[in-house]
Amino acid sequence: APTPAPTPAPPPAPVPAPAPAPTLSSTTPAPAVYELRTEGSCGRGVTSFAECNAAAAALGLGNGPAEDDGQQGVDWDPPYCYSEGGSLKFNSNGLNKGECSFYDVCLCTLAPVPTLAPVPAIGSFCGFEQHPEPASGAFCGLWTNVAAEVDEFDWVAHAGPTLSSGTGPEAAKEGSRYLYIEASSPRRPGDTAILRSSPLVIQGPTVMTFQYHMLGAGMGSLKVLLREVGSAVAPREAWRRTGDQGAEWLPSQVDLGPYVGSIVEVSFVGERGQSYASDAAIDAVAFVAGGAAP
Repeated sequence: APTPAPTPAPPPAPVPAPAPAPTLSSTTPAPAVYELRTEGSCGRGVTSFAECNAAAAALGLGNGPAEDDGQQGVDWDPPYCYSEGGSLKFNSNGLNKGECSFYDVCLCTLAPVPTLAPVPAIGSFCGFEQHPEPASGAFCGLWTNVAAEVDEFDWVAHAGPTLSSGTGPEAAKEGSRYLYIEASSPRRPGDTAILRSSPLVIQGPTVMTFQYHMLGAGMGSLKVLLREVGSAVAPREAWRRTGDQGAEWLPSQVDLGPYVGSIVEVSFVGERGQSYASDAAIDAVAFVAGGAAP
């Protein structure tokens, strides 16, 4: 009998085309009005329900009802609404943790804000040697302090020792300037300063390297948050140090590999500790190709 012809091999499966690099619109969105049923503290120097209701009314929240939890005080921040990550939030930080609460509908009209164009992460470096750019307020065209509605104070560029003894670096790790949080009065325990990057396109395995300095008996914490732009997921804490870490600059890194193919915002969050001796600092922030070291 004749030998049957061999069955031909099936053709190779087509290789899927690579996904296009993510992009962000650089257009300016129209103003939006949001509505949120919420509760929160209100008023600076509030001593009565009437004042609390007046503060709520001034914000457009109506007139109550207000409730007292027995911890009224005089050092409360004024109330405000803001939008972050696509969701509306109400924020009123009670510095003494007191409450003058109301329950109503919060109506906020958010002014249009231009969207920053994303930039490739790899190759970006900032030693904070230059003053912030006048047009954007950004260090190295990349890092900016967030709006005052979101935190209590700012990161500042500095050369030489900080203004308080026993805390902060004596000099920059590289060059002459670094960024730090000044923890002296009027800062209070728990106050935060947030430095945020422009949207970063993570095109391949990427690591953010940086130097940090945390000397001080009252040192608070320093952390790095990662947020995927366009995602409803809350920012992820990728790195944290708390308390006195000694008098030397220390190297560290954060792996951005899990975000390949995404656009990410990176935030350095400095939190003031129990005393003025809480001047945390960063320097020489770079984004390099490759995976994180073990």
